[in-house]
Amino acid sequence: MKLHIRVQALEKSTYVLRTSGFFIMLFACVILISASPRPVVYSDTQNNTAMREMQNLLQSLRYESNNHEQEIRIFDEKLKNLDTIIESLREESDQVNLSNKNQIKSQSTAMSEKLSAQEALAQGLISDMKQFKTHAQEVDASFVAIHKKIGALETAVAQINDNIKHMQEAIYTMTDALQGKDVSDKKSGTAASPKNQSNVYIVKSGDSLEKIAKKHQTTVQAIRDLNGLCNDRIIVGKALQLPEK
Repeated sequence: MKLHIRVQALEKSTYVLRTSGFFIMLFACVILISASPRPVVYSDTQNNTAMREMQNLLQSLRYESNNHEQEIRIFDEKLKNLDTIIESLREESDQVNLSNKNQIKSQSTAMSEKLSAQEALAQGLISDMKQFKTHAQEVDASFVAIHKKIGALETAVAQINDNIKHMQEAIYTMTDALQGKDVSDKKSGTAASPKNQSNVYIVKSGDSLEKIAKKHQTTVQAIRDLNGLCNDRIIVGKALQLPEK
């Protein structure tokens, strides 16, 4: 901005100098024209006097013209110097403008590169978030599948436990039956059959040896000895022999 103001001031000075030189030349021409001889008849003395005055005026005009020419030459030199200064200032201004343009262009390019990098980073983050979301959904689905498998395994384990329990009850029944047969054979020498006994009780749900003994007015040990039981475990549906009253 300051450089532009200086250029304008120098251009105004150049215009003033050129205008002053023009007016000086015009003034000299007017003086020369006004001093030219006219066709008037004078005497010799008057002619001599007029000639001397004319010569003096011409010398004065020549002197003034020389002075004006010198001033004009000085003004021309000054104008040339001003033109040189203006040209250098213009070149300097052009260089400054070019430098500013290049700097702005480089800054704009750097900003564009930074924005591109930020956009790429944002796109990468969005892609990572999508992958993370997909992975989270897959993990949730895996958890659901594992939970279902665990439920199925728990059901299978419960069924296996029930099967084991039934097998144990069957084993106990077979063991009790075998033990009862052995005891009966040892005591009577023949296989005892519940159908051959008058006092037979079929075990029902919720029964125990203690309840059965109290109900039939006998003891637990008597029922165990009679049926060859090693413990108080009984099975629903089993036929127990009761001591005779």
